[in-house]
Amino acid sequence: FCLKYDSNNSLLKERSAKISSMIKKKSPFLPSTIGEEIKTNIFLRCNNASVKQALNLVDFPDQEIFTKLRDLKDTF
Repeated sequence: FCLKYDSNNSLLKERSAKISSMIKKKSPFLPSTIGEEIKTNIFLRCNNASVKQALNLVDFPDQEIFTKLRDLKDTF
């Protein structure tokens, strides 16, 4: 889900690849750090311009971005 709306986030791409690899090895990939979450969790990146642009909501407040993401996640 995050990659769909934050596809320019290189740290997210790296994290996704790492998690996929760990799943294949049946290794745990949690917990993560708050720093890692801030850089890769789209719900914590509502103020990011590229996320807003991906949603076509560039001039909208962060709260509306979060709400839109939550709605999209519910139907993903």
